[in-house]
Amino acid sequence: YGLAVVVEEFFVPALNVMCDRMGIPDDVAGATFMAAGASSPEMFAAFISLFITHSALGAGTIIGSEIFNHLIICAGSVLYSRDGVIIVEPRIVGRETAFYFL
Repeated sequence: YGLAVVVEEFFVPALNVMCDRMGIPDDVAGATFMAAGASSPEMFAAFISLFITHSALGAGTIIGSEIFNHLIICAGSVLYSRDGVIIVEPRIVGRETAFYFL
């Protein structure tokens, strides 16, 4: 709950101001800045695990996070949508997929 409050009160308004000033479209901001903000906890957990405790927890954190993102978040999006259908633009899906594989 605490992370949701911080994101809603500080991260999203700061992101909106930054995107307005820089002229960044919403879909680009979501794919870059929101993704970086959402992935930060996993990244810091992996770094702490790797450099401080010298364990392999970092790899498990990253792999587990990816499995969660692909299975649970995608399924939740479909369940939350009307009639189980999500309409997306093929150009945006192609761009996101290409950058994911980089």
